[in-house]
Amino acid sequence: MPTVYPITSNVTGWYANIADLQTRFGVANIASWSQLSGSNNGQGNVAVNLTNVQACLNEADSIINSFFQDCQFNIPLPANPGGISGSAPSPVYTTNIWATNLAGVMLYESRGLLDNNPVTGQAYSKYGYIKVETRKEMQEFKSGARRFWPAASRRWPTPSAPFGA
Repeated sequence: MPTVYPITSNVTGWYANIADLQTRFGVANIASWSQLSGSNNGQGNVAVNLTNVQACLNEADSIINSFFQDCQFNIPLPANPGGISGSAPSPVYTTNIWATNLAGVMLYESRGLLDNNPVTGQAYSKYGYIKVETRKEMQEFKSGARRFWPAASRRWPTPSAPFGA
């Protein structure tokens, strides 16, 4: 089995970093998924393609920022500088999970869909459900059905017009 070493470089987006991806999806998976050509260093060791990982982290940030652009929150939303940690429901933790999920699925799908649905035989992404569930959760926060805790910075912190008649 090839040797895969964790990356300690500064590959990071606004909401997540490479350590978050490796924690969520595994060091070996991130290394393998980042290699679009399937190459390694010639010794059976899988090297992480940092450029591809950075591109996916940047794209995840763009997806989150674009999604929340037309609502009440200031963009960018609060970020998590320390990676995945704790269990308190906060905007820091939530945005980190969203970006980690989106970037990880992007890395997986960037290799091409190598999975086949056992019923239909059609190509599909076995991690696609993560992307769907992440977007559903983002919509719940955007619509106000779920709230950030503590509250994320609002674009309009006070009413901008008189209330009532």
